[in-house]
Amino acid sequence: MIADKEAPVTFPFVKSQTPSRSAGIEAYVASEDGKAAVEALLQHAAAREDVLFHAGTLATAGRLAGIAEFAPVVFAEVGDMELADLLDAVREISGTGTELVLLGHEAGISTYRAVIGAGARDYIPLPLSATDAILDMPARVAPSAGPSSRKGRAIAICGVSGGVGASFLAANLAVAFARDLSASASSHQVALIDADLGSGSLAIDLNVDPTRGYLDALTAPERIDGTFLASAMAEPVPGVRMFSSEADVLPGIGQLETGIAPLLRVLKEETATTVIDLPRRLLGEQPALVDEFDDLVLVLTPGFAPVRSCARLMERIGATGPEDLRIWIVLSQTRRDAGLRPSEIETALDHTIAVRLPPLSPGEMARALIKGEPLQKHSPKSRYSRAVSDLAARLSPPESRQDRPARGGFLGRRRKGA
Repeated sequence: MIADKEAPVTFPFVKSQTPSRSAGIEAYVASEDGKAAVEALLQHAAAREDVLFHAGTLATAGRLAGIAEFAPVVFAEVGDMELADLLDAVREISGTGTELVLLGHEAGISTYRAVIGAGARDYIPLPLSATDAILDMPARVAPSAGPSSRKGRAIAICGVSGGVGASFLAANLAVAFARDLSASASSHQVALIDADLGSGSLAIDLNVDPTRGYLDALTAPERIDGTFLASAMAEPVPGVRMFSSEADVLPGIGQLETGIAPLLRVLKEETATTVIDLPRRLLGEQPALVDEFDDLVLVLTPGFAPVRSCARLMERIGATGPEDLRIWIVLSQTRRDAGLRPSEIETALDHTIAVRLPPLSPGEMARALIKGEPLQKHSPKSRYSRAVSDLAARLSPPESRQDRPARGGFLGRRRKGA
């Protein structure tokens, strides 16, 4: 049980146990995790107000409601309060006009919704890692920076047939983007989404537990915001946040998948780049889903059947997809198939091949699977990793580069050299 007594000797970091209207921010914390989270949040928000720390939890602050005057913004660690008592305390404190931000180890969406509904300004999961996205700070804390113009990109990776390495490419591409953002000192994360709810394998491949919050997000995407995403998504490698899970009830997958499009809209507001490992069937079952993509990467091997499937898929997208969708062709060498030459494939598709992925050696694949890490992380200088980095550079936003994919006609396609 987390103590909530107001004892000056309980915590060496406590400055005071008496509310004071001279402080712009108060914090009722009962652990070092709570104190560190408050300091990290305020540092990220560049808050200039003094912070007055109190030993205790939300229960401590609740007992003072109506007796003491709170600061405009109050952080309070939840402790082990029962939900009913927690909500009563939230209503009491929020009713005074104070913006209340809760800190707690319970990261479930049901708890988050309940406290927000009771009047809390936000709910921050503990412990707060150094790479957590710090989002949605109270207006009285965060400095004014004008309206946000941030709009991330959504890049879908789709194998035109099975076994072409599309999932492997999606994971490595996400790492390549994260590395580029880190080099540019961007604080925005990269999101990696496994859209195959029936048999997606990204969680297993990257050695993380399935993200339970993923299905919650798809069930009620309109209730999702950055705080929930930061607590519910896994972080397989630094800078990459991931949703990957399998639905328990297969007949219900179709309904869950309708939440992918609105989830992508939220992610594009919260992250710089979202990479989606997209099963091909979704393009047929949900043709409007392509409206959410900025780029669509089609992965195929050099065989007659994959080329024919790719051509049909491109024709369908061209007839129904958005005009500004950028389509990229990636040639995978996971199997030889008919061994068609790249020039023959480009002629058949009337589209330039953006990148040719070299074949992976058995040793490279084995090391990636054993380590549970993308090749981009543990072998960034391998031929495959360099090819993925090249693709990431080509996928950079149009406004940041001069060359664009070769396109023409209603699909925006043209042949190489045309």
